[in-house]
Amino acid sequence: EDGGVPLYRHPVDRHPSLHPWTPTVNKLRKLIEQVVGHPLNHALVQYYRNPLQCITDHSDKTLDIARGSYIVNYSVGATRTMTLKSKVKDKNGRYRYIRVPLPHDSLFVLDLETNRGWQHSVRAEKAPEHIKEYCQKRESGGRISITFRQIATFMTKEGDVYGQGSPYKSKEDLKKQAIKKEVMLKEVSGVMGKGKISEEEGHEEMEEEEGNGKYGRKKEREEKEKEQEQEQEQEQEQEKEKEKEKEKEKEKEKE
Repeated sequence: EDGGVPLYRHPVDRHPSLHPWTPTVNKLRKLIEQVVGHPLNHALVQYYRNPLQCITDHSDKTLDIARGSYIVNYSVGATRTMTLKSKVKDKNGRYRYIRVPLPHDSLFVLDLETNRGWQHSVRAEKAPEHIKEYCQKRESGGRISITFRQIATFMTKEGDVYGQGSPYKSKEDLKKQAIKKEVMLKEVSGVMGKGKISEEEGHEEMEEEEGNGKYGRKKEREEKEKEQEQEQEQEQEQEKEKEKEKEKEKEKEKE
């Protein structure tokens, strides 16, 4: 509505370009919004060409995903299996696994709490063709995966970032920062006019005052992201401690 586009940052070699909603994907989006009960403004489309193509164990990066929302995966084509692996071992020192089939025209809904405590993957299907069911062999084993998310971080056409995953929570904050920078530039220009400071030093002084320095806004954003990721790690550690306490209580009850 305010001209910004959803920005979802996740660890990949190259981020895919954004495109307008196609009629089919947009129709799916509206139907799925009724299921999860909140808006979905971002979709990642992936094509698994054959049963051997896979994605390894991981948890989605949640810096830009709206808090309290769901990650939703819609499947088209051959049935593959989503494997969930616990991040914490049980009292026997083993990881827990949950395997969920993803048949054609199915919906897999993942909440952020589960995403924090579990990794998920789609592993290669290496079973011989003659023992596979039809649902696994349809479309020659190909599968389209469409992952919908509600993203709460946005980027302007100028490349400025605001929202949940940014120090600037709104476009209004960006405007205030721009005004502040303009005022400081005028002040520095005034000093330069008196011959007390060079133009290059003036710009550097202004940037250092803002906390940007020679690295610009990128450094500030990276520090903020690192800070938020550390907070998430702390939350995960707290969850682990809670699970350990629960296990101890169960053991005491057995005794």
